[in-house]
Amino acid sequence: MSQFKLHFSVVIVVALGFAVWLPELALAASQNSAAISEIIKPDNEPKAKKDSDVAPVMISIPGRNYEIGKYDVTQGEWRSVMGSNPSHFSNCGDNCPVEMVSWDDVQEFIQRLNVKTGRQYRLPTEAEWEYACFGGNQSEFCGDDDPNSLSWYDIEFRGSNKNTTHLVGQNRANGYGLYDMNVNVWQWLSDCRFGTCARHKLRGGSWYDVSQYLRTPFHMDVATNRDNFIGFRLARTLPQIPQIKNYPALIRIPGKDYEIGKNDVTQGEWRDVMGSNPSHFSRCGDNCPVEMVSWNDVQEFIQKLNAKTGRQYRLPTEAEWEYACYGGSNAEFCGGSSINSVAWYASNSKETTHPVGQMQANGYGIYDMSGNVWQWMNDCRLGECTKRVLRGGSWANLMDVLRAVFRSYGDPADRNDVIGFRLARTLP
Repeated sequence: MSQFKLHFSVVIVVALGFAVWLPELALAASQNSAAISEIIKPDNEPKAKKDSDVAPVMISIPGRNYEIGKYDVTQGEWRSVMGSNPSHFSNCGDNCPVEMVSWDDVQEFIQRLNVKTGRQYRLPTEAEWEYACFGGNQSEFCGDDDPNSLSWYDIEFRGSNKNTTHLVGQNRANGYGLYDMNVNVWQWLSDCRFGTCARHKLRGGSWYDVSQYLRTPFHMDVATNRDNFIGFRLARTLPQIPQIKNYPALIRIPGKDYEIGKNDVTQGEWRDVMGSNPSHFSRCGDNCPVEMVSWNDVQEFIQKLNAKTGRQYRLPTEAEWEYACYGGSNAEFCGGSSINSVAWYASNSKETTHPVGQMQANGYGIYDMSGNVWQWMNDCRLGECTKRVLRGGSWANLMDVLRAVFRSYGDPADRNDVIGFRLARTLP
């Protein structure tokens, strides 16, 4: 077991709103230590409202080449493009979904929006909508098995929806950060009914419907109707960013301007760039995470990788890493609440690293954010760059150290068999 000393810090958030730093502790990675964690809350709290800008807020879908509206298009957004508001529930306000819009009306809206923004918005296909709806799981409704946490609908005729639409974004988002995929309003799709374009597909259900119509697989098709339970959300095909063979695959983070490594950088990837493999666990193989690399070594690797690829890879910031770690949830570990499903750590690792991607991915499709090896961050310790931040925990640590909120520090020159890294890149 490694005796490398990791430096942990803790911040206590006091009810009055200020914070007190406690002294730094030096603990061996192999010791049975209690968790000392920093209280950091992920930036995924649902927002009740959003700005009615001309360009709607979009979420890029992990592992796919499209993005989809974070919300249904609102009355305010419709008015900003079309100059008027056709909605029956206009008293609901600018941040409520637009309705009383036909499929043909929506095509006119999209055409005008594209002229205004210079982008190519469109309606989602049914396949795109359904993949986004699941949000990384296979629940009965879009993101959950309980429609009450996700939806405005007629709860079996008890009238809890108050027979109206509601502000977008008030219910809980699904795993990709999308709101109201189930109800508020049915959503127009680009698909025709069996190729007969006199009728177009609708998905999601509405404030008017009972729960059986809100289930993820349910769909219907109608003519180009206008009604107060039909609206839409937008989609857009993303420009292709080809992956270069033998270089790290990255995942776009929904709603953010960066992508992050799907896996830790592997021994094979390190050898391809640097010509050698420094790892203590070299027998684990090319698909195991590289370790025995200092923060300084990683900077040299990134410099050479960027020269080879013409891209601008870098280490993630701590804020970027943590947002990506949660994967759209508030789970205790990066990807879930069951440590044995998501991480290699002291109780299951057999005192070695393991090939990347064997454990369960988080909601964004990212593997091994908790466990296997600690991951170097770009950040300095409180502005003092004699220490650099480490996140994620390793094969040598106990469960508490792998919690999503836990952080550590290391000297930039330190090399150890519990430390590796993953890459990030700012999107163009």
